[in-house]
Amino acid sequence: MAGGPIELIEKVDTTLIGGFVLKVGDKQLDSAISSRIKALKREFSENPYIPEL
Repeated sequence: MAGGPIELIEKVDTTLIGGFVLKVGDKQLDSAISSRIKALKREFSENPYIPEL
């Protein structure tokens, strides 16, 4: 993908809880635990089998 020299820029984001987010050009690989928790929360909130109280 690179075909040449690679520049690595490290940033610490404490809101990720764990994991990492890798950005290469216009592509992004998100392995952050906080993203997975948000996805689970969204999935549970859209579950039609659990009646809302």
